[in-house]
Amino acid sequence: MSDFKLIVKSIFRQYDVDFIDNGVAIIEELLSENHIHVIIDEKVADLHQHRMPWLDRVTSLIKIEATEQDKDINTVQKIAETLLRNGITKNDFIVVIGGGIIQDVGAFTANILKRGINWIFLPTTLLAQCDSCIGSKVGINMSNFKNQLGIFWPPTRIIVDIEFLVTLEKLEIVSGIGEILKVHLISGEDDFKNVERDFDKMISDFSVLKNYIYRSLEIKRRIVEKDEFDVDYRHILNYGHTFGHSIEAYTKNAVPHGIGVSIGMEIANYISMKKGYISEAVRKRISSVIRKNIPYEKLDYRDHERLSRILKQDKKFDGHKLSVIICRGIGNIVQEKMPIDEEFLNLIDEYAEMF
Repeated sequence: MSDFKLIVKSIFRQYDVDFIDNGVAIIEELLSENHIHVIIDEKVADLHQHRMPWLDRVTSLIKIEATEQDKDINTVQKIAETLLRNGITKNDFIVVIGGGIIQDVGAFTANILKRGINWIFLPTTLLAQCDSCIGSKVGINMSNFKNQLGIFWPPTRIIVDIEFLVTLEKLEIVSGIGEILKVHLISGEDDFKNVERDFDKMISDFSVLKNYIYRSLEIKRRIVEKDEFDVDYRHILNYGHTFGHSIEAYTKNAVPHGIGVSIGMEIANYISMKKGYISEAVRKRISSVIRKNIPYEKLDYRDHERLSRILKQDKKFDGHKLSVIICRGIGNIVQEKMPIDEEFLNLIDEYAEMF
């Protein structure tokens, strides 16, 4: 029985997001009448094997290491070959269990295999539960280029089982909260006041965190249902991501994604303030919350040549200008094109100096 249920409307199909205690048991029920093929984060398989005894009875069990190096076409090919050898058909289900990396390779495989196979997603990280599980977007890496091969292919069902979060390191929880802060800032004053009030509780109390996961998906659903294919309006969900992705790349993924997004929002807000879009008081108010989510004493990304090269690899760079999501106020997050010039790079430096 769902504690919460969310219904997401996609051009491909309508799909449910069910918040279920011990949600992993749902897959055992499916096994009685269906061929199930599981793609799972190998670490999750080890940590939660006791909750999933049915893993020994599935038609395919494919364990994947969840690293950026494994999020590529070679991994997709290996998964597809295994599934084909095991006789997968269009009527079977692929069950994907893991975080964003496993979601990407699993969904990519499910989309291209036999022109599309139904898949069920059990997100196991906070980032996946509060953000990436809905919205249909799938991306894998090509050589050193991040998320350059992409499709849209939503799951047929999402099962959010909060117990997976129990085994996460605190840094992974902090990373996920970066995405929660992002959508609550996009949503507006009421939602931002809530995270201002409850930030410390989110870190320590899963019952509070669960409510924020649900609310984050509600906010994101409203956006992706208006622009599923990321043509225009959905771009606001990239708030913090342009700079966040560049910092992830600059540090060779030493900075986790959601913390990169938190730093990215801070940089975007600083640039917004310097351009006169928000007051220093508004920037400081937002920063007083976001800075709690950045566990570093200093930032250093001052190799302009390298940083510029990374920024120009972003999908949102059109050859002349970079589409940056900036802040004109809480709940007023918009897109603006900016040249990647010395003035732009110096503003990024200025933020690091005052951090």
